Amino acid sequence: MYKVFVNNQTIHFVKNINERIFNAEDAVILRFYSKKLMMDSYYEFINNESLMHLYIYNPNGVTKAFNKFCDEFKVITAGGGLVKDSKTQKYLFIFRRGKWDLPKGKQDKGEEIRKTSVREVEEETGIDKLEIIEKLLNTYHIYIEKKTILKKTSWYLMQTNTDIMPVPQIAEDITEVKWIDETEINEVMGDTYPSIKLLVDSYFKKKRK
Repeated sequence: MYKVFVNNQTIHFVKNINERIFNAEDAVILRFYSKKLMMDSYYEFINNESLMHLYIYNPNGVTKAFNKFCDEFKVITAGGGLVKDSKTQKYLFIFRRGKWDLPKGKQDKGEEIRKTSVREVEEETGIDKLEIIEKLLNTYHIYIEKKTILKKTSWYLMQTNTDIMPVPQIAEDITEVKWIDETEINEVMGDTYPSIKLLVDSYFKKKRK
Protein backbone atom coordinates (compact mmCIF):
# COMPACT_ATOMS: atom_id res chain seq x y z
CA MET A 1 0.00 0.00 0.00
CA TYR A 2 1.10 3.56 -0.75
CA LYS A 3 -0.20 6.86 0.64
CA VAL A 4 0.28 10.20 -1.08
CA PHE A 5 -0.58 13.39 0.81
CA VAL A 6 -1.84 16.55 -0.89
CA ASN A 7 -2.39 19.25 1.73
CA ASN A 8 -5.01 17.68 4.03
CA GLN A 9 -6.18 15.07 1.52
CA THR A 10 -4.83 11.55 1.11
CA ILE A 11 -4.60 9.25 -1.90
CA HIS A 12 -4.42 5.57 -1.00
CA PHE A 13 -3.15 2.92 -3.42
CA VAL A 14 -4.46 -0.43 -2.22
CA LYS A 15 -5.08 -3.93 -3.50
CA ASN A 16 -8.61 -4.29 -2.18
CA ILE A 17 -11.34 -2.20 -0.53
CA ASN A 18 -12.99 -3.16 2.74
CA GLU A 19 -16.59 -2.48 3.76
CA ARG A 20 -15.67 0.36 6.12
CA ILE A 21 -14.20 2.36 3.26
CA PHE A 22 -17.24 1.75 1.04
CA ASN A 23 -19.41 3.40 3.72
CA ALA A 24 -17.18 6.47 4.22
CA GLU A 25 -18.90 9.69 3.15
CA ASP A 26 -15.67 11.64 2.65
CA ALA A 27 -14.03 9.06 0.37
CA VAL A 28 -13.97 8.31 -3.36
CA ILE A 29 -13.20 4.80 -4.58
CA LEU A 30 -11.75 4.04 -8.00
CA ARG A 31 -10.82 0.74 -9.63
CA PHE A 32 -7.66 1.25 -11.67
CA TYR A 33 -8.23 0.63 -15.37
CA SER A 34 -6.18 3.34 -17.07
CA LYS A 35 -3.87 6.23 -16.27
CA LYS A 36 -6.28 8.74 -17.85
CA LEU A 37 -9.24 7.64 -15.74
CA MET A 38 -7.06 7.68 -12.62
CA MET A 39 -5.72 11.18 -13.27
CA ASP A 40 -9.16 12.58 -14.14
CA SER A 41 -10.42 11.23 -10.81
CA TYR A 42 -7.39 12.68 -9.01
CA TYR A 43 -8.00 16.22 -10.31
CA GLU A 44 -11.69 16.03 -9.47
CA PHE A 45 -10.76 14.84 -5.99
CA ILE A 46 -8.24 17.57 -5.13
CA ASN A 47 -10.70 20.24 -6.29
CA ASN A 48 -13.37 19.02 -3.88
CA GLU A 49 -12.44 20.05 -0.33
CA SER A 50 -15.30 18.05 1.18
CA LEU A 51 -13.48 14.84 0.21
CA MET A 52 -10.57 13.65 2.32
CA HIS A 53 -9.63 10.29 0.80
CA LEU A 54 -9.23 8.86 -2.69
CA TYR A 55 -8.80 5.09 -2.80
CA ILE A 56 -7.32 3.69 -6.01
CA TYR A 57 -7.40 -0.09 -5.94
CA ASN A 58 -5.98 -2.66 -8.28
CA PRO A 59 -6.18 -6.35 -7.34
CA ASN A 60 -3.67 -7.09 -10.09
CA GLY A 61 -0.92 -4.86 -8.73
CA VAL A 62 -0.84 -1.85 -6.41
CA THR A 63 2.66 -0.83 -7.53
CA LYS A 64 1.63 -0.72 -11.18
CA ALA A 65 -1.10 1.87 -10.48
CA PHE A 66 1.18 3.86 -8.17
CA ASN A 67 4.01 4.00 -10.72
CA LYS A 68 1.60 5.18 -13.44
CA PHE A 69 0.51 7.94 -11.07
CA CYS A 70 4.09 9.00 -10.33
CA ASP A 71 4.82 9.24 -14.06
CA GLU A 72 2.54 12.30 -14.21
CA PHE A 73 4.70 14.39 -11.87
CA LYS A 74 8.23 15.62 -11.46
CA VAL A 75 9.53 13.27 -8.77
CA ILE A 76 12.09 14.54 -6.24
CA THR A 77 13.82 12.21 -3.80
CA ALA A 78 14.74 13.25 -0.29
CA GLY A 79 16.04 11.72 2.93
CA GLY A 80 15.51 12.44 6.59
CA GLY A 81 15.68 11.08 10.09
CA LEU A 82 13.84 10.43 13.30
CA VAL A 83 16.73 10.95 15.72
CA LYS A 84 16.90 9.49 19.22
CA ASP A 85 19.30 10.66 21.91
CA SER A 86 20.91 7.52 23.32
CA LYS A 87 21.39 9.16 26.73
CA THR A 88 18.03 10.85 27.34
CA GLN A 89 15.88 8.69 25.03
CA LYS A 90 14.33 11.88 23.62
CA TYR A 91 13.53 12.53 19.95
CA LEU A 92 14.65 15.46 17.83
CA PHE A 93 12.02 17.67 16.17
CA ILE A 94 12.27 20.92 14.26
CA PHE A 95 9.75 23.75 14.01
CA ARG A 96 9.46 25.09 10.48
CA ARG A 97 6.85 27.37 8.90
CA GLY A 98 4.43 27.02 11.78
CA LYS A 99 4.53 23.21 12.05
CA TRP A 100 6.53 20.61 13.93
CA ASP A 101 8.56 18.58 11.45
CA LEU A 102 11.52 16.24 11.17
CA PRO A 103 14.83 17.16 9.52
CA LYS A 104 15.00 16.14 5.87
CA GLY A 105 16.17 17.41 2.50
CA LYS A 106 16.69 16.74 -1.17
CA GLN A 107 19.10 14.12 -2.43
CA ASP A 108 22.10 15.46 -4.32
CA LYS A 109 22.90 13.99 -7.72
CA GLY A 110 24.86 10.75 -7.30
CA GLU A 111 24.47 10.78 -3.51
CA GLU A 112 23.43 7.61 -1.69
CA ILE A 113 20.13 8.22 0.11
CA ARG A 114 21.42 7.16 3.53
CA LYS A 115 24.18 9.76 3.21
CA THR A 116 21.57 12.34 2.17
CA SER A 117 19.55 11.60 5.29
CA VAL A 118 22.48 12.00 7.68
CA ARG A 119 23.77 15.12 5.92
CA GLU A 120 20.38 16.83 6.04
CA VAL A 121 19.89 16.10 9.73
CA GLU A 122 23.35 17.52 10.46
CA GLU A 123 22.74 20.64 8.35
CA GLU A 124 19.27 21.42 9.69
CA THR A 125 19.97 20.77 13.39
CA GLY A 126 23.73 21.19 13.84
CA ILE A 127 24.16 17.89 15.69
CA ASP A 128 26.74 15.20 14.97
CA LYS A 129 27.67 11.57 15.81
CA LEU A 130 24.64 10.26 13.94
CA GLU A 131 24.27 6.53 13.43
CA ILE A 132 21.54 4.97 11.29
CA ILE A 133 19.76 2.20 13.22
CA GLU A 134 17.12 1.08 10.73
CA LYS A 135 15.08 2.05 7.71
CA LEU A 136 11.61 3.41 8.44
CA LEU A 137 8.89 4.31 5.96
CA ASN A 138 8.99 6.13 2.67
CA THR A 139 6.50 9.00 2.60
CA TYR A 140 5.06 10.79 -0.43
CA HIS A 141 3.52 14.22 -0.74
CA ILE A 142 2.58 16.57 -3.55
CA TYR A 143 3.17 20.31 -3.60
CA ILE A 144 3.49 23.11 -6.16
CA GLU A 145 6.78 24.92 -6.75
CA LYS A 146 6.53 26.44 -10.26
CA LYS A 147 5.40 22.97 -11.31
CA THR A 148 3.69 20.17 -9.42
CA ILE A 149 6.19 18.06 -7.49
CA LEU A 150 5.79 14.60 -5.98
CA LYS A 151 8.40 14.22 -3.25
CA LYS A 152 9.47 10.79 -2.04
CA THR A 153 11.24 10.94 1.33
CA SER A 154 13.16 7.95 2.68
CA TRP A 155 13.21 7.99 6.47
CA TYR A 156 15.68 6.39 8.87
CA LEU A 157 15.75 5.90 12.61
CA MET A 158 19.00 7.44 13.85
CA GLN A 159 20.78 7.55 17.17
CA THR A 160 23.29 10.00 18.59
CA ASN A 161 25.22 10.56 21.80
CA THR A 162 26.25 14.08 20.82
CA ASP A 163 27.05 16.73 23.40
CA ILE A 164 26.33 19.52 20.92
CA MET A 165 23.30 21.71 21.53
CA PRO A 166 21.09 21.67 18.40
CA VAL A 167 20.92 24.87 16.35
CA PRO A 168 18.15 25.58 13.81
CA GLN A 169 19.15 26.21 10.20
CA ILE A 170 17.54 29.63 9.75
CA ALA A 171 18.19 29.60 5.99
CA GLU A 172 15.73 26.69 5.74
CA ASP A 173 13.05 28.55 7.74
CA ILE A 174 13.69 26.45 10.85
CA THR A 175 13.10 28.51 13.97
CA GLU A 176 13.49 25.89 16.70
CA VAL A 177 15.11 22.50 17.26
CA LYS A 178 13.92 20.61 20.31
CA TRP A 179 14.43 17.26 22.02
CA ILE A 180 10.96 15.84 22.74
CA ASP A 181 10.21 13.23 25.38
CA GLU A 182 8.10 10.26 24.28
CA THR A 183 5.32 11.40 26.64
CA GLU A 184 5.10 14.70 24.70
CA ILE A 185 4.90 13.15 21.24
CA ASN A 186 1.10 13.24 21.01
CA GLU A 187 1.10 16.98 21.66
CA VAL A 188 3.60 17.54 18.85
CA MET A 189 1.60 15.29 16.50
CA GLY A 190 -1.36 17.62 16.93
CA ASP A 191 0.54 20.31 15.04
CA THR A 192 2.42 18.55 12.27
CA TYR A 193 2.02 17.31 8.69
CA PRO A 194 0.03 14.16 7.82
CA SER A 195 3.12 12.45 6.39
CA ILE A 196 5.10 13.08 9.60
CA LYS A 197 2.21 11.83 11.72
CA LEU A 198 2.06 8.66 9.61
CA LEU A 199 5.78 8.09 10.06
CA VAL A 200 5.88 8.75 13.82
CA ASP A 201 2.69 6.80 14.56
CA SER A 202 4.00 3.84 12.58
CA TYR A 203 7.32 3.90 14.45
CA PHE A 204 5.79 4.02 17.94
CA LYS A 205 3.17 1.41 17.10
CA LYS A 206 5.95 -0.97 16.08
CA LYS A 207 8.14 0.03 19.06
CA ARG A 208 5.39 -0.70 21.59
CA LYS A 209 4.58 -4.19 20.32
